[in-house]
Amino acid sequence: MNLAQYQRSTGWLGADLRYVARTASTNTLLLDAGARGAREGTVVVADEQTAGRGRLRRQWHAPAGVCLLLSLLLRPPVEAFAAYATRAMQVCGLALAESVSLVSGIPVWLKWPNDLIVQRASGDWYKVAGMLSEVGLDTRRQPGFLVIGIGLNVNVSPDDLPQLTPGTTFHVQADTLPVKGLLASSLLAECGHPVDRARLLDRFLSEAESLYTQVQAGWDPLSRWASRLAWLGQEVQVLTPTATLYGVAEGVETGGALRLRLADGTRQCFQAGDVSLRNL
Repeated sequence: MNLAQYQRSTGWLGADLRYVARTASTNTLLLDAGARGAREGTVVVADEQTAGRGRLRRQWHAPAGVCLLLSLLLRPPVEAFAAYATRAMQVCGLALAESVSLVSGIPVWLKWPNDLIVQRASGDWYKVAGMLSEVGLDTRRQPGFLVIGIGLNVNVSPDDLPQLTPGTTFHVQADTLPVKGLLASSLLAECGHPVDRARLLDRFLSEAESLYTQVQAGWDPLSRWASRLAWLGQEVQVLTPTATLYGVAEGVETGGALRLRLADGTRQCFQAGDVSLRNL
């Protein structure tokens, strides 16, 4: 089944599923729809995305017809919006990792805070997916809804992968130092055969709905999410918009902040940033 034909048969997440063949950004489409009152659980899926975006002002490059590109809309309780937003991202990371492993058979890990990565026999790590959350504002300019976008390289040919990371160095802002990023891979490149995108989408939506429903009932996904994180206990570098720090990634705090032990023994926690294995 191709994505244009897919519809969920049960459940609320994706019950309103909007397919577009080509768009600049599924997040942009759904932010606009959310501002016009789209209900919780609305999902936008695209076959091609021309201006996808990631964290730290990066672009997400995705060839047509071979990636899973989607955004989903949630409406957390206003009084607990921040906590729900954090847990929703954790739930989506868990659901994506578990769905990929189940459908493709590939062991995958989460790179804090929200990338999906794989490790080859050589020991090298590659990125196969990223997520970006954006907040939609209500008429009072207060957080009103949450949009979570996901880009997953599914059937991208190994020959096309270098085009997704034309350089492994990027700049966050003009006045920051360059940082080396992960090379891109795809499920096809890792498992050696095509993966059904519609089946993967269906499994993801089912997993994400189940986990988020548990969050609504009071469950905290922190420990389960943390168990999926790569590189805990290892030397890493953490890039923030203002600095680059080095230390041991000790673990995560309540709320998902990364705890870093610096060389002098002090500890710092980060709510946002980008983590890479340190080249010692």
